[in-house]
Amino acid sequence: MKKKLVSCLISFTLLSSLSTPLLAKAQENTGDIKGRLVIAGGGVGTSNHEIYEKFFSLAGGKEKAKVGIIPAASTTLQSSKKFKEDIVKYGLNSDSIKILPVSNHDFSDTQKDESTWKNQVNDKKLSRTIKGLTAVWFVGGDQTKIVDSLRQNNGSDSEALKAIWDIYRKGAVIGGTSAGAAIMSDVMITGGDSLGALKESIENKENKHVSENQQSKKEYEPLSVQKGLGFFQHGIIDQHMDERARLGRLAVAAYTSERDKEKNFAYGVDEDTAMVVNNKDQKIEVVGRSGVAVLDMSKAKLKSASSFAPKQKARSGLENIKVSYLSPGDKINYHLKSFEFPKEKVETKGFEYYSFNSLPATGVFTPYGRLKAYLSYSLVDNKSMKSANSYVYDSKGLGYEIAFQKDNDTNGYWRYTDGQKDDYSIVNVRMDITPKTVKFQPDKKTSLTYKKSTFSSPESPAYDSIKGNLLIAGGALGSINSSVYKKFINLAEGKQAKIGIVPAASTKFDSSNQFKSDLIKYGVKAENIETLPISNHDFKGTSENESTWKTNMNSDKLAQKVKGLTGIWFVGGDQTLITGSLRNENGSGSKVLQAIWHTYKNGAVLGGTSAGAAIMSNTMLAGGDSYGALS
Repeated sequence: MKKKLVSCLISFTLLSSLSTPLLAKAQENTGDIKGRLVIAGGGVGTSNHEIYEKFFSLAGGKEKAKVGIIPAASTTLQSSKKFKEDIVKYGLNSDSIKILPVSNHDFSDTQKDESTWKNQVNDKKLSRTIKGLTAVWFVGGDQTKIVDSLRQNNGSDSEALKAIWDIYRKGAVIGGTSAGAAIMSDVMITGGDSLGALKESIENKENKHVSENQQSKKEYEPLSVQKGLGFFQHGIIDQHMDERARLGRLAVAAYTSERDKEKNFAYGVDEDTAMVVNNKDQKIEVVGRSGVAVLDMSKAKLKSASSFAPKQKARSGLENIKVSYLSPGDKINYHLKSFEFPKEKVETKGFEYYSFNSLPATGVFTPYGRLKAYLSYSLVDNKSMKSANSYVYDSKGLGYEIAFQKDNDTNGYWRYTDGQKDDYSIVNVRMDITPKTVKFQPDKKTSLTYKKSTFSSPESPAYDSIKGNLLIAGGALGSINSSVYKKFINLAEGKQAKIGIVPAASTKFDSSNQFKSDLIKYGVKAENIETLPISNHDFKGTSENESTWKTNMNSDKLAQKVKGLTGIWFVGGDQTLITGSLRNENGSGSKVLQAIWHTYKNGAVLGGTSAGAAIMSNTMLAGGDSYGALS
């Protein structure tokens, strides 16, 4: 049968230029700064030891660190107290940590009126306290409250802010998360989203009056900026980058407000991630769990489109933006505008792993997409794709096409991290943002031939009572995921466990060997772990032809060995290779599969990741994606 597909018809619309750039004025006398910055994108988890340990080490070590926490951004003292509790857990002395009385407003969870603190920022006692610190941390919330708390009504620096600058120049570390990251650059982004930034550029209260009632009715929020504290003088910083899809917002802010596009990048920091700035070496190191988007706006320019609808309001886009994405362990030389990657990362250019035609995405500029995964799998590490597109638009279809293209200097860097997870870095993907009107209608020329599957879901067999357990992991199980490993080992009778690894799903032994080394690290004896000879295909990188193992599925010797195990683990790969290695041609269970069932019924734990999870259910998903399934 035929199914009509909905296609996206795009028509160009004429756009005018963005609003006049609000140029940043650099902080005076910022040279020769000995201190460093830890700029976190928000949502820093208590368990993110990379960020915490880096902050402590730069503050003089856990024994010598003296930390001041500035609560001004928040409406409560809860986040400041939580940060203090966290760093005490990491080994700092509670007496060496002070929540500083810096705020321009009252906190909702205290008896005091903290709005009076605004009058204390010029107090000599507070300045002396700050000058005795080796580190200052700004919690998240509203970045304008931080600036307003530390600057006087005429815009000049308070004595407290001067004291922070003083210890920063002499070697103290300045850190912050979320709003505490936004204040770090001289141009501080205070609001807006990607669609709003593109549609209306910067909202200047001096020349544009939009009431709160009018604004609340809009589907987007225009970009707004003001002067930050300027601890980082080498580009604009945005936070919650990928999680809140702020790539477009950062691009517009950098285009309109960065005074030196030739010299400076613009930076978007993801949550639970930080960029650590070394002023002496003029380098940035990425630490944490996600990444940092880096925009080169040096050759960016306005992009207009001819209109098929002259009555519509004119808009503009941008073109020739260079997008890079740096992962933990990568470094940025912000003076030379270059990147450094760990030696174990390999280039993807010319060695692309994937080859498929990726569909346009609606998500890179909205909270439904992830930039790193989209650019990695759909474009940079995909030999079939030269460009990939995304869209963002309002309910009337007025929006933008975001076109990502490979250029001559585009490259990717890949490695496995934490055992089995893909870790990508991406450099120099061209991004063009074109204004377009999106309309949807059935396209009779596009059709999909649907062939009904011959598979019919089998009836669930009547099993006897089962004493064993299942541990079903969704994939990319990291070596540091102690909770999963310890649970599997405990269910397999602890450190005396006897575990068999089924490698059949993979084309190599890497994942089986990695899982074995992980089990040993968590306390299982090496002699009690065995990779079982179960496969219906050959493995790469070995002298043996493992396809001959297919006959092992009915080996009495192997079946007997399996019955003596307390845990069996299925690695990831292709789930059909597992079933093809354990079921006979007529679909019946082999002797080894029957032995696996025997151990499971009698108390063994069966575990698996990715493909090893898919085989667990009676009906196994073997392939497909959501779009294809729905179509």
